[in-house]
Amino acid sequence: VVDLSFYFFENVEPSVPMIQKTFEDHKKIVELLKQGEFKKASHVCSKHIQEVSARIVEKSKQQSLLKRLT
Repeated sequence: VVDLSFYFFENVEPSVPMIQKTFEDHKKIVELLKQGEFKKASHVCSKHIQEVSARIVEKSKQQSLLKRLT
């Protein structure tokens, strides 16, 4: 996932909502960790990784298709 993320941020331009959602998720994870809510933090983190992975794949497809058409 980390390797895919690096490739994504180097080669695909994320949208503003994607960036905002990522920061919101990270903030929530940190808040839960500070509160000692480790299981909840783990759940939010896992969900975040799944959602980001799906968005990265979809965004990559969209941008690669656009590049081929232009």
